Amino acid sequence: MKYGKIIAAFLAAALLLSFVLTACSGGGEENAEVTAAVADATETNTEPAETEPELAVPDLPDNDFGGKVFSVLTWSRADTKVQDDFIAEELDGEPLNDAVYQRNSTIKERYNFEIACIEETRANFQNTATKGILSGDDLYAVINGGVSTACTVLARSGYIFDLNSLNYIDLENRWWDQRCNSDLSVGGRRYIGMGDICTMDNSQTWAFIFNRKLAEDFSLGDMYKLVYDGGWTLDAMYGMMQKSAADLNGDGVFDQLDRWGLMTENYNYYMQFLGAGELVAKKDNDDMPYLTLNSPRVSSVLEKVYDIYHGSAGSAFIAENWMFLASSSVWTEYIIPMFADDRALFYFTGIGNTFKHLRDMESEFGIIPTPKYDEAQEEYYNGISASWATCVVIPVTCQAPDDSAFFLEALCCESLNTVTPAYFDIIFEGKAVRDTESIAMVDLILSTRIFDIGYLNNWGGVMSLFTETVKASSFDFASRYASLESKIQAALEEEYGAQS
Repeated sequence: MKYGKIIAAFLAAALLLSFVLTACSGGGEENAEVTAAVADATETNTEPAETEPELAVPDLPDNDFGGKVFSVLTWSRADTKVQDDFIAEELDGEPLNDAVYQRNSTIKERYNFEIACIEETRANFQNTATKGILSGDDLYAVINGGVSTACTVLARSGYIFDLNSLNYIDLENRWWDQRCNSDLSVGGRRYIGMGDICTMDNSQTWAFIFNRKLAEDFSLGDMYKLVYDGGWTLDAMYGMMQKSAADLNGDGVFDQLDRWGLMTENYNYYMQFLGAGELVAKKDNDDMPYLTLNSPRVSSVLEKVYDIYHGSAGSAFIAENWMFLASSSVWTEYIIPMFADDRALFYFTGIGNTFKHLRDMESEFGIIPTPKYDEAQEEYYNGISASWATCVVIPVTCQAPDDSAFFLEALCCESLNTVTPAYFDIIFEGKAVRDTESIAMVDLILSTRIFDIGYLNNWGGVMSLFTETVKASSFDFASRYASLESKIQAALEEEYGAQS
């Protein structure tokens, strides 16, 4: 697990606090149970200091870069709003900003270099990155942007280095995301780095936020136990959605004035496909991708989710169907306020939205993973936002790629010591997570992420296949896929020479 030890420390502390408060108010058997839980968390998740140093240390030489400036093309601060992977011009009292500033300062002083962030809006980012590389000029030492941009344009076009081919960077180190490494490599080549150096990948990992008050009001049971017992499935989700939905004003029409089972969007149709453990493409023993959409289970998964999204009245409030209501954003004007006002049981969104939008929510909420297809599925799976989750790459126009690799390795390692703890401080101590069970759930969710190389590369326009299917008036995935299959396969073969 990428952040298991950090999360375990928060969990142990939270359990200890719970024990102290319970002990102060009496409690008998409950005290013993909490004490045992604390002991178990501490014993299970604490490593002896001699086997793993408290601070992460990179295996890098004592280089002096003589004041060299590393230029990083990154999203503008105005676009990221809450957090930035590289930008921190000064200390301002905001924990994540100050952690990034501290990390940058530590590494700049240690290796004698400077960081120059070149900000670009998300809307123009892909075009700017591509134009910069095509110019042939050494403009960027590193590009820090969305993972779909990295896959769809930069990697596919041969615009970025295979990180495995460079000196100094070691993607096997614990500060890099190993699931990203394995899922997005091709023939052993790794073009994308994701890990502690980024925080948007965590915030843009999708999960189910549930309203605990409504769960209690409708006697839905212990959601966390349901997850651990393996019973958190699409059927269980839909049953709860139906039970909690209500025409509150009795006008016979479900709209923004009523209570819904799920707040969602068309993109989440694909994210629930991922939750079932399915992918557009998997990889063979040679680490080469092949298409996997033409299977009975894929069709069954997509039909079930389609039926849920188009099911009984009040079940799913799909953002795109209600955009006409909003003057600017249906999410900030309706979806988030409705959930915060106890008018939705579930909200399927990125983890980061808990501290971005729900900090002041009066009712308690919890976090659980994306539901399984059925109980026979062995593991939970959780996807990332293709357009919002960030990664790092090194463009082929960089004249000193090994220096850039050194730069990334040093920053990513130090991020584990500074940025990551600050990030989880925000989540676990800033009302973004309201209970100790959700802290453990965040660990589960982050450790069961999957990355779909086929979708992120958008071969043959496959991304549109999911959104067009869920928008259709009837389920027609098979015919839609049949019309695109040869185009998708041709794009795959053109890129990698792979065969299905």
